[in-house]
Amino acid sequence: MHIIKTSCMHRKKNILHVISSPRGAESQSIRLGRAIIKRLLTAYPESEVVENHLLQDQPSFLTVSHLSSFFNTANNRSEAERQAIMYSDKILQEVKSADILVIGAPMYNFTIHAALKAWIDQLVRLGESFRYLPDGKRIGLFPDKQAFLAISTGGRYPDSTSDPIKNYIEDYLFTILGFIGINDITSLRIEGTAEAGFQANYDFITRNIVEKTEL
Repeated sequence: MHIIKTSCMHRKKNILHVISSPRGAESQSIRLGRAIIKRLLTAYPESEVVENHLLQDQPSFLTVSHLSSFFNTANNRSEAERQAIMYSDKILQEVKSADILVIGAPMYNFTIHAALKAWIDQLVRLGESFRYLPDGKRIGLFPDKQAFLAISTGGRYPDSTSDPIKNYIEDYLFTILGFIGINDITSLRIEGTAEAGFQANYDFITRNIVEKTEL
């Protein structure tokens, strides 16, 4: 995690950029995510951007220590549980501090990268990102946040019932983000990245970003 830009002036949003591509500078989802952020900075020029690269600071897959720590009180956690929960606590604080999330989601085998799924598993915690009311109703604890999805795929998929982007990436991310209260979600796609001579027009793809943040 590192901070890209900071200021204490007004017109400020805290933006969290979650990167889940291993391709570095060649990644279209990273480029799209940064293009989204560039647009956001035109609307909120004094914003702070925090970048969490999940392939550089990799979240662990859930273990018994993670699960027991999630359901144990802080005073009763073992040393192994305290160590296990540190990453989860860190990313929860990042999300709690963010006004806008930009989530990079390149497609691998019709779904998201395992690092992004592991990040989500560390984020979705009872009492921290969602809770249940006495009547059994569940509420998400992040209702005041906005999310942009930066999705990239090597192939092209027309909007249809067989569209894997919608069926496996968008549907899942919309569902899990909604589960923790984030329902203001915009999905942007780049398709055909594996084609010879591929080029993306980021300005065109992100042209409506500012309008979506000024509702």
